[in-house]
Amino acid sequence: MAGTGRLGKPFNRVLMAYAISNVGDGVTFAAAPLLAASLTRDPVQVSAVGFALTLPWVLLAPVTGVIADRVSRPRMLAAVA
Repeated sequence: MAGTGRLGKPFNRVLMAYAISNVGDGVTFAAAPLLAASLTRDPVQVSAVGFALTLPWVLLAPVTGVIADRVSRPRMLAAVA
């Protein structure tokens, strides 16, 4: 992370929050199938856990992308703030 000191403390906070969030997602994607494997020996059920973890991204990402492209930016910022 060389050179991030010039961007200021607010950027460093966002960067650290992003990094921590990515680590949490990685732990979840690794631990959930391992937990399922420890509870059952059925490979279909273990793979269903991994599929269920990625399903919201597959279903919601295209829809939210279309909405973000079609709604005016100030209105969207007002709605999420």
